[in-house]
Amino acid sequence: MEEVVAVTYWFEPAPEPPVQSATLRLTGRRLGVHGTPGERDRFTREVRVEDVPAGGGPVSVTAAVDQVNPGVWDVSARMVRLDGPTGSLPVRLVHPAAWSWRRRRLLTGDRRPVRTRPAGRTRPPGILAGGRRVLMTAGFVVGLAVTAALLAGLRGLSGQPVGAFLDATAPGLLYGVAVGRLGCFLGGCCAGRPTGSRFGVWASDRRVGVRRYPAQLLESLLALVAASLALAALVLAGPYHGVIFAAALGLHATGRRAALALRADRRPSRLAGSAVAGLAVGLAGIYVCALV
Repeated sequence: MEEVVAVTYWFEPAPEPPVQSATLRLTGRRLGVHGTPGERDRFTREVRVEDVPAGGGPVSVTAAVDQVNPGVWDVSARMVRLDGPTGSLPVRLVHPAAWSWRRRRLLTGDRRPVRTRPAGRTRPPGILAGGRRVLMTAGFVVGLAVTAALLAGLRGLSGQPVGAFLDATAPGLLYGVAVGRLGCFLGGCCAGRPTGSRFGVWASDRRVGVRRYPAQLLESLLALVAASLALAALVLAGPYHGVIFAAALGLHATGRRAALALRADRRPSRLAGSAVAGLAVGLAGIYVCALV
């Protein structure tokens, strides 16, 4: 397996203007080389970061340099360019990054040699190794347990229509989504767009750590609310021909459309998203009419 030199550095963006882009230059040399160093025993790479928000706090940049020989490397970094909307800005200092889970913040680490590691096994700040896999599994278990409990509560299973079974699966399905989206947040996938707003949350997309819109957390909260409403409807009124299932998923799909607009990898198709949102609103309307 190909090994890489993985390093993380951080810097404070300029207080103005609102959006910037930075270019960092990484320089590395392999330690303990006997004889003349080869091409794979040293490197110089430039890493560019776009959409850096002013006022958003520290920004971390994680880079994995490939095509190098395995071993121990001495790596340094400096900022060579910082651009704003109107031109170049004074460059900022760059620091080695460390991460504190207790404080949930970036710290300045020691500048020490780093050892190569297999590609794909980098450890960016704010990313919990295996966290996404664990929470995805936990979401599946939670959803399965809730669904099993609700199905067991249906009386006379053989006489119940198919819609009743669908209604009973809605809370478990959405509770599982709520837990799984927490795994996305800790795993660095589906990250929100960078923002300087105080309502942002510092998070990483596995490459750039910066204050972002909490798209994953908002979708988790939305799924939690939809699941809780579906569960309350089942407990208070019982299943209703699949209407509860349709309404709960419609509510989640409508809110998810807003959450997708906050993601850095937001979907380009607005027509498809509007159609889904319209369908979801229609299903929610059916549910309200059915209750009335």
